[in-house]
Amino acid sequence: MIKKIILFSTLITLTTLTSAHAQKLTSSEALPQVKIPQDSKLTIVADNKSHGITSPTALTIDEQGNILITESFRFMNERGIDDNRQRRFWIKEDIASQTTADRLKLYEKYYDRIKPEHYTRYSEKIRRLTDSNNDGTHDAFNIFAEGFNKPLDGTAAGIFSYNGTTYFACIPHIWALRDKDGDGVSDERKSLQEGFGTRVSFSGHDLNGFAFAPDGRIYATVGDRGLNIKTKEGKQWVLPGQGAIIRFDPDGSNMEVIHTGLRNPKEIAFDEFGNGITVDNNSDQGDKARVVYIVDQADSGWRMGHQILHSFHRTIDLEKHPINRWMAEKMWQPENSDQPSYIIPPLANYTSGPSGLTYDPGVGAHPDFKGKFLVSDYRGGASHSLIRSFDIENDGAAMKFVNPADFNTGAATTDVEYGYDGSIYITDFIGGWHAHEKGRIY
Repeated sequence: MIKKIILFSTLITLTTLTSAHAQKLTSSEALPQVKIPQDSKLTIVADNKSHGITSPTALTIDEQGNILITESFRFMNERGIDDNRQRRFWIKEDIASQTTADRLKLYEKYYDRIKPEHYTRYSEKIRRLTDSNNDGTHDAFNIFAEGFNKPLDGTAAGIFSYNGTTYFACIPHIWALRDKDGDGVSDERKSLQEGFGTRVSFSGHDLNGFAFAPDGRIYATVGDRGLNIKTKEGKQWVLPGQGAIIRFDPDGSNMEVIHTGLRNPKEIAFDEFGNGITVDNNSDQGDKARVVYIVDQADSGWRMGHQILHSFHRTIDLEKHPINRWMAEKMWQPENSDQPSYIIPPLANYTSGPSGLTYDPGVGAHPDFKGKFLVSDYRGGASHSLIRSFDIENDGAAMKFVNPADFNTGAATTDVEYGYDGSIYITDFIGGWHAHEKGRIY
């Protein structure tokens, strides 16, 4: 998706938020249709006309204050990233795919119907915004990295800057990019791990956001396009039809899968106590999106087959809509007596299209949103999309979800991050489900 970045600066303290309706939002001057918390200010940092922002999906801010934005030029079928909803003729073969090599063979088999150049015409990109004269405005921009246009390449959907390295999520790789000569362009590109995206599944069910955790490791998510990876240490992880949480050392070593059974987890954030949270999307069969507490060795219950049974049952030769355990056993709901005992249920059903996620860093949060998670809820257009907030609290040996509230409405936000300057930056896709020449950051 395309994201816009928005900047909020806190001015004065407000009362503590206690419910979804306790915080009154107010119209912003720069974008009147966008509502923000009282006593804050919205500033447009960049848009397509001024900085070329195009279909922004995620952002990060490096130690020098530069903004790095992932942009998807290949999102959805006609641009190079396939989706099973428009490729029903290969559903059975996609289900059988166990590796990224299998998926490539699938594409090659159908080159008579979908030409090879379909996959290579456009490239995913990373755009860099800089403050060239130190006046506090990101007035200059350039392409930091591109050339992500091989047939197996997925959506540019996650980015994170740490200690001079830019971690970039683009199936089938987790990339480590570095600008060694300081010219603002990546001149070193290293794959930390290959093997993500064993299946076509749905577009957007890709590698996604990163987070640096209190244990000194980097965490990331992958959707149910799945994975089949062999780590540097020789460990094999085979999960071809489910999403997962992975973690690794900053140099890419000790990569491991820690939480499985997810559908399309988008990003990760940690609170000040080290509790990890991700947000997982619904499957359009009456279930709802989920706030998931990350637990080592947990299984949340999702398998790609649950989607096949709902969306493509006739394609796999089932005339009647079959029983689906995901729905029948209420695995998508918070803890209840109908669930199998092997799963870790979600904390809550919340949002409709969760994408970016962040947490109060301790300095710079709006007073009413201290100690809260902020989640971008992308729903295809500005009028229905928003950023929401929530807390988690201890609940015996578990955690509970509390204090949901709205933080920002009226923009098609896809990511939200705190900057080193104490402001909140937001990517705005403008709207739609296809790559397009629109986008904004505020």
